[in-house]
Formats: sequence, structure tokens, C-alpha cells
Amino acid sequence: MSLLVLEDVVKGFPSSGGLREVVNIPRFRLNAGHRVGVSGPSGSGKTTFLHLIAGILSPDRGTVWFDGEAFSNLPEPERDRRRGKKMGYVFQTFNLLQGLTALENVLLAQRLGKGVDAPFAKALLDEVGLSDHLRHRPGQLSSGQQQRVALARALANRPALVLADEPTAHLDPSLGKESTLLLDRLCTENGAALLLVSHDSTILNLLPERILLASLSAEPVR
Repeated sequence: MSLLVLEDVVKGFPSSGGLREVVNIPRFRLNAGHRVGVSGPSGSGKTTFLHLIAGILSPDRGTVWFDGEAFSNLPEPERDRRRGKKMGYVFQTFNLLQGLTALENVLLAQRLGKGVDAPFAKALLDEVGLSDHLRHRPGQLSSGQQQRVALARALANRPALVLADEPTAHLDPSLGKESTLLLDRLCTENGAALLLVSHDSTILNLLPERILLASLSAEPVR
């Protein structure tokens, strides 16, 4: 059974010439535990694609099925609740709360999801090499360290699916590669599926499967 299915999903936004269609996906499936990189140039709808899956946006037409139910048909508060429990999200700008420590950022994600599990939060930060930085705030961390906090936060609720939106955009190539391999390993170890969108083929080629956004009705390339 597929963890994620998109059927005839269309999303557009108003433009000067009328409604501009950004996403049009006849059919896409993602099985549990699979890690897929989605490529496409800037402005091709990669973020919109992830937002539709996460329930941040609703499709104009079609259905997003997640974990066996019509996720996109749920009321917004229910989508928010289930996203917090079953999905992890890695943003390109990290989106850490500046007034909280590394550990507190991860614990907050747990409070908004399945509930606080401090030992697991600390274990995740140890796994990403930050056991000595639990009480450091984002301003006291390097970009690479902040990204690793963001990765730990995305896995904080043991999600079935992790979504990553250009997660290496603000890292140099070496750190970007390190971060991607770490995210891939964390998802593997925790049994989470991964969808990572990027315009960088070097990053996408680090994942076991990849696909073009423009052809999401096709099977991932291995």
C-alpha cells in the first residue's frame, strides 16, 4: 500500500494573464520508506508541490491521499494536527525559533505533534553531532549546525514522511552533501519516507531515487 498518492492534483495562482497553473500531477505514488529526490528549475512549482502534500495548501482539483485517507479533503485544523504527528518538514531557511535552544526547538516540535520525548530528542541531536550544543541558540550555531538542528526537528515525532524544500540552498557544496547524506541516513534509520526537492542535480544524485517534477506521473528513476 502506498504511503502517499496524488490523483489529478492541480493548483494555480492568480496572475496578470489570469490563473497560472503551477502544479498539474495526473498521478504520483510514494511507498513507505522510499527516499526520492524531485528536480525542477526555480519557479517550477517544487515548493507548491510540497505544500500540497503537507496540507498547507489545498488543490484546486484532485486529491492528496496520505496514510490511507483523503488528506486534502480534511478541514485545515485537522490537516495541521496530522501533519504535526505524521510528517516532518525541512525548510531551506531552517526556520528555527531564535529564542529557543537547539534542544528546545526539537522539543517544541514534539509538543505540537505526538508529545514530548526528551530522551529521543537528545538522541537525535546526538545523532547529528550536536550533543555538546543542546543549550546553544541558533545565533550561536553555524549554518551547518542550524541545518542539523532542523534535521533533528523534522524527525522529532518519528514521522512516516519527511518533506525537504531545497534544504541545502544556504549551505556550501561540502556541507550540502553532508547534510543530504545525513538526512537520508536519518530517514532510513527511522523508517521514514523522504521527498526532497532541489534544482541541484549533485544533491539529488545522492538519493536512491529521483524524478523530474514535470513528469511526476512516471516512476522514479533508480
